[in-house]
Amino acid sequence: MFATGYDEASDGDLAEAHRRWNEEMSVDDVIENYEGEWILLRITEWDEHHNPSRGAVIVHDLDNQPIWNMWAQLKDESPDSGDRYYIFQARPVIRTEEELLKFLRDGGEFMEVPFDWRR
Repeated sequence: MFATGYDEASDGDLAEAHRRWNEEMSVDDVIENYEGEWILLRITEWDEHHNPSRGAVIVHDLDNQPIWNMWAQLKDESPDSGDRYYIFQARPVIRTEEELLKFLRDGGEFMEVPFDWRR
């Protein structure tokens, strides 16, 4: 983590972001390594459903503000670079019935939904 607690990312943070530029990993590995943190990922690969599947973690933090600040700084630095970014909170993804059952057995709780989703 390196952009914690700043209103704007510093030049040192931007240098660190560029150092991480080619350190790719899968989105699943990002979630496993940084669970609960906010992530700015430079996307390098998409899956068959056009969702980000691999990339380089540019910055991660428990607070989302440093993530947005770094994204804005990167976009200002190279507006025509063609780079695509994915900002998300690293939370496990349930893809199969088996994963759902394990989540429920382990005492997992669902987020509250502010509307009735059963239609």
